[in-house]
Amino acid sequence: MVNVDINAIRPDKARLDVETSLGMHVASMTLNEDKVEIILPEQKRFYSGKASPSSMKKMIPVALDPSWLMKILFDEKFESKDWQCVENKSSYYDWCKREDLKITWLQRKRQMRVVAIEAPTAKVQLQLKGFKPEAKDESFYKLPKPPGFRTYKLR
Repeated sequence: MVNVDINAIRPDKARLDVETSLGMHVASMTLNEDKVEIILPEQKRFYSGKASPSSMKKMIPVALDPSWLMKILFDEKFESKDWQCVENKSSYYDWCKREDLKITWLQRKRQMRVVAIEAPTAKVQLQLKGFKPEAKDESFYKLPKPPGFRTYKLR
């Protein structure tokens, strides 16, 4: 179990900082338009490249396009015909499916949502809560490469 602090601005800026339940920093990721940067401190690795489903695999073992993550965070519609989605009576998704990836909204209560992401490689459950309307400064959505870290290109 990890805690992820997510700061996001529609439509394409986000920063995810991942910590263990004991507060140890595990990873950071930024999405800035179509570019992703990832820091894995334990391995002293810095990844940079194009946002794609494979870029998220450095943080979670699921091929999840960062743009899909933004749709999940903001409870927005998946506009591609590749997605099969079922809406509830409130016009929110109950679940969406694409190839071997399934996203299920398990709970929606006031300022909290619980979302399950299932793929053959892993199951991830997100508990989203504590939404705030203020945005961070532009520089917050860029990760500088730490000294001594090896750089890898994301494709």
